[in-house]
Amino acid sequence: MSVRPHPRDPNKWYVDYYPTGRHGQRVVRVITGTQAQAHVVEAELRRASSPNVIEVSPKVIDIVPEWLDWYRVNRLPSTYKDVENTLKLLKEHFGAYQFSRLTPAVIEQYKSKRLATKVCRRTITKELTYFSSLIKFAVKNRYAEPLSFKIEKFDRKLIKAPEPVLPTPQEIEAIIASIEPEYKPLLLLLYDAGLRRSEAMNIKAEDIYLDRGFFRVLGKGNKERFVPVTSRRLLDAFVGAIQRVPTGYLFLNPATGRPWHDIRKAILRAAVKAGINEKDKPARLRVYHHLFRHSFGTYGLSAGIGMRALQGIMGHSDVKTTERYAHLLGDYLKSEGIKFGEYIEKRSLPGGHDG
Repeated sequence: MSVRPHPRDPNKWYVDYYPTGRHGQRVVRVITGTQAQAHVVEAELRRASSPNVIEVSPKVIDIVPEWLDWYRVNRLPSTYKDVENTLKLLKEHFGAYQFSRLTPAVIEQYKSKRLATKVCRRTITKELTYFSSLIKFAVKNRYAEPLSFKIEKFDRKLIKAPEPVLPTPQEIEAIIASIEPEYKPLLLLLYDAGLRRSEAMNIKAEDIYLDRGFFRVLGKGNKERFVPVTSRRLLDAFVGAIQRVPTGYLFLNPATGRPWHDIRKAILRAAVKAGINEKDKPARLRVYHHLFRHSFGTYGLSAGIGMRALQGIMGHSDVKTTERYAHLLGDYLKSEGIKFGEYIEKRSLPGGHDG
């Protein structure tokens, strides 16, 4: 049994099979669709003629186009963009393999190859998570049999993210004041509302309920939550955006006409302009989108937001994730408290003043 391309029509495939065995009559069916779909038909015919025979699975690369279509429909645009960027690496290593030929050794080779390029383990784990999704899609759609092993990722202790170094509230305000006007509403969504990058970039006009003081967010796993409009400046940003864009995505990249994927370069420029991370000097802070969400969680607790309320606003499925910000708040208060010791020491030096 085999699948062969049609010589003239790229959307058609020949499926050869022998309903009564190799010595019986040969039957050829013409299938219209993708190569992956032709393999599904082949698999079904194989099962029907030989129920105890496991079908030959297609190559990984054959399934990628259909999986991408599924991913675009069922996942957030930012996640889909990340998958697109990762696919080149996955296809180079796994593309030529049939699913039935994947082994633990093949997975370990990929991990070793990526580590050799100085890529961190967190990134490799994310890449393997995407690859696992592709395999699950192939199995669910009966393009392949389930793997006989579990893809082993790195130990959690090896991929634990370092604790973020938070900017002070004054430094954050300086960055907000310094960022270009077209990016400011997105930065406010990250800090004033504690949104994830993808959540902020994909807000639509229809998601805003100004008369009721909240807006709708589609978060991880397509989970919906409602977030209060926490500040007057965020309210003003929404009003201005809706006046410009009454329907659809509120914040579009003028170069593409699509929602922004990220504004990190703009944030970095603002940090330099604010004098926080100056050019040609070692950076005290690593400035990135999620840093402002961390800051919202930490300073939100300091402002008096309750732990459970903060959990709901930030969309954490487990309150333990929210409790992490209590630890960061402790670190911040400790660093601020040290300033008093420095103040005392300065005043005790010769020439200092004691009152």
